Amino acid sequence: MQWSPDGTRIAYVKTGGPLGDALAVADADGQHEVEFVARQGGLHLHQLRWDPKGVFVYFNCGVQNVNRESTEICRAPVAGGDVERIVATPRRAVCPSPSPDGRGLFFAANPDSVDLGLWWKELPGGRESRITTGVGEYTCPSISADGQRLVGTFWEIRESLQRVAVAFDRPVRLEPVTDGFSGDV
Repeated sequence: MQWSPDGTRIAYVKTGGPLGDALAVADADGQHEVEFVARQGGLHLHQLRWDPKGVFVYFNCGVQNVNRESTEICRAPVAGGDVERIVATPRRAVCPSPSPDGRGLFFAANPDSVDLGLWWKELPGGRESRITTGVGEYTCPSISADGQRLVGTFWEIRESLQRVAVAFDRPVRLEPVTDGFSGDV
């Protein structure tokens, strides 16, 4: 669920299982619900974000409901109209975050790698630019209201070997064998 920029409406996902999901908008008190994206072809919709003017809602769209490959970013006008594909990729494009001035979209994607990175796309229909690179996944971008600061989540999976004493009569302690940074498993 996401509040509109003016705080008067909420947009949310209406889950539909194998039929796919729909998107709806309602007044802040939950009254006057209107479905503005209908269920279609088993598509699942996630991670809603309003544009700064309250005209569009951006969202992830994919055939699986856990944002796995392939997932694209779309948007739809809250007043009704066609769903528009904004970021198309054979892999994953997730976590849309429109800029406060409405001129672009921050998002996470992996069009040419295993790990997600942060990206920027000029709107409407402009070029895409990679913001981050490296090992690990950069995801969930969020831009400050003044458009001057961007934060995101960095996921780094570490695996390490641990030694565990076999004892049934007392608590045991895990003892690290490796540091978790060297692909230990």
